[in-house]
Amino acid sequence: MSEDIIKISALPRTTDPINAADLLVLSKKDAAGYDSYGITVDDLQAVVYKDVAYATTAAGLAATLVNQIFYVYTDATQNFVNKYLNKGNGSFTPFTYNGVIRKYPTAKCFEAIDSVYGFGLSKLVDSYTALKALPVQFEGQRVRLASYASGTGLGGGEFIGHIGTKADDGGTVASGTNYYWQRVVAGPLTVQMFGAIGDGVNDDSYPFQKALMAANAKGGGAVYACTPSVNYRLTFPVFFFYNTELYGDGQMTKIIYENPFYNKGRGGFIMGSSVECGRDLAIAAYAAGTTATAAIRNDAFVNPTIQQYIRDNPSFVQSAGNSIHDLNLVATYQGAALNGGYAVNMCNAVNCNAYNLWGDGWTEIINFGSDTAPETPSTHNCHAWNITCVSPNQNKTFYSIGFAANSTGFSFKDCKQIAPLLAGTLNGSGIATNVCEDFTIEDIYIPNLGLSVTSEGILVNNSVNYLVNNVRIGNCITAVATYYTLSAMIDPLKWGHITNVHGSNCTNVLAIRGKYVVFSNYTGDNYTYDVYFGTSNASNNVIANEPRAMGFGGSTFPSTYLSNNDVKGWKYDYVYLRPLDLLVNDKVDLTSYDANKTISTKADINLMLHTMIPTVFKAISDVRCWLTFFNGSLSHVGGASTATVSVRRMVAYDGNIGETPYVEFTNSRSSISDTTTDTSLVAQSTGTTPGYTLAADTTHGLANSLDLLITMNNNVAKNYMKEIRLGGYK
Repeated sequence: MSEDIIKISALPRTTDPINAADLLVLSKKDAAGYDSYGITVDDLQAVVYKDVAYATTAAGLAATLVNQIFYVYTDATQNFVNKYLNKGNGSFTPFTYNGVIRKYPTAKCFEAIDSVYGFGLSKLVDSYTALKALPVQFEGQRVRLASYASGTGLGGGEFIGHIGTKADDGGTVASGTNYYWQRVVAGPLTVQMFGAIGDGVNDDSYPFQKALMAANAKGGGAVYACTPSVNYRLTFPVFFFYNTELYGDGQMTKIIYENPFYNKGRGGFIMGSSVECGRDLAIAAYAAGTTATAAIRNDAFVNPTIQQYIRDNPSFVQSAGNSIHDLNLVATYQGAALNGGYAVNMCNAVNCNAYNLWGDGWTEIINFGSDTAPETPSTHNCHAWNITCVSPNQNKTFYSIGFAANSTGFSFKDCKQIAPLLAGTLNGSGIATNVCEDFTIEDIYIPNLGLSVTSEGILVNNSVNYLVNNVRIGNCITAVATYYTLSAMIDPLKWGHITNVHGSNCTNVLAIRGKYVVFSNYTGDNYTYDVYFGTSNASNNVIANEPRAMGFGGSTFPSTYLSNNDVKGWKYDYVYLRPLDLLVNDKVDLTSYDANKTISTKADINLMLHTMIPTVFKAISDVRCWLTFFNGSLSHVGGASTATVSVRRMVAYDGNIGETPYVEFTNSRSSISDTTTDTSLVAQSTGTTPGYTLAADTTHGLANSLDLLITMNNNVAKNYMKEIRLGGYK
């Protein structure tokens, strides 16, 4: 021993009197060396009863007066006493704690200080394994655990010994044969209490799982994962049960999950259980130590079917009241498979939340339910907010931020993606839904989504009664898209609302392939179309802002899309014209006329009616008029009486008087009888795409130069031209 170290036993004894407040040093030697503790004389005297104790309560009553305290040895060893109050008349009251009679060590007990007895924290245990092997000598014995695993300095704490049995949970209850040690927990449980190390090498999966199970076993509670020295390493999914909160210190609490594949339920953290996510199989694999090779798909599990929402079928609930937040979750892959994981997977779960999370490398960060039989779990009232996708999976991302299917009452709010999807990779939306009701997607910012195969910022499919609000998506094919494939998910009483959308550097701001949605307040920059109608399924929608550039897909004419949807600035309407107002001829060329609906021809005089197409029309698609061919109109010497309607465009503004106008569409009607016949004449542009003629089109001439020309040739007396109707979009 060095000269700087003196044994306590070798210290000189003081000759000064010892006062009640003086501090004494207690020392105990074990395999690890000496452990020393301080205690005042007062405190020591309070727990050491060396003056008078009795063998029986009867002896104690006989030796004391009413309202005096007396002590009785617990057994023949005289190491411990119980404390009693003399109540008089031969009765007494024991001093108890939580219903158990209090037990106190005696001076004789302290004479055996070098044994496993001792008071307070005189015993220091090196590891959780050693604690389990340490017998409890008396009820209430206390020890201190140095660390969960020897030498790590993590997961230690104070334990109280109990006689009896209790299930070992791997962190707060350390059980032996007919005894157990119960951890003193002042705040939340921690994953370190269950053996997590966070050095990036140790597999911390089971410690996380045991911590969540321990919280669930006591009716719910919080589990804290502090900032690790390197990162937590997980290799197997961790499951929630009920009313449990897992949280960390934010982005600094980094958890790396290795190979979150399909056979392991895809999830890093899973709230609930399902066919793909067999929680019972996973827990059994943990207990058996077979997680390295275990698969957790459970085909015996029964999920709700599509549209069998858990909201209405609570018997399917597998998890409720959980939350996970303030963690940085990272997926990594080794080998041939490079995608497939969900950071947080909620299946058959209700009332659960995920927030303040960072995700990197995941196929999805947040998943609510699923839609591919037999994996069709449902969720209700589950929410995700403040989710940051640092980088999506660069091999294949389904939905970089999240996906919801077969679910109700959920929300995604305040979510963003930083790095883009890899161009050309499969799938690739920011957030998507399928077969869902009553949800909100709000405050989503993805400035650079990335041009994957689908590249949709928000995709809403087969969904009703929802709000998508305040969405900004850049570098994408489509900022927000709607679809439907299931007729059961069409409900004219449950409209969707998509508002405040901005698309930047995209093909489409909005792409519409669904029904019963109100679109409003959408803007964009550097886009091809602000509104794109993709298939004939796009009907019964309201486009509350006038589109600046519309696109149309499939074989459906654009005019059909416009007719089947309420598009602001593209309302189909009519203008009615009187033939006398259009007459180019002098009125002397008429047999008769009135100021309302009709003019009547003279024999052998051709008539011309002409007007500019009214500027209220953005596009014209239909011109029709009523007319009458009089007696002899078929046998006219020049040929049958004929009326022709043409919509024309001026080709150029160049002073060329020989120019022929371009005819956008035309039609004629000739008499087919020498008896008086009432008939009509219709000319339409609906037979060729786009189904209308744009006033502003310059393909065949000048914008805003459309006119209407009507001719009546080979007339007999009293052929009639009547009222004329123009149909088009205003």
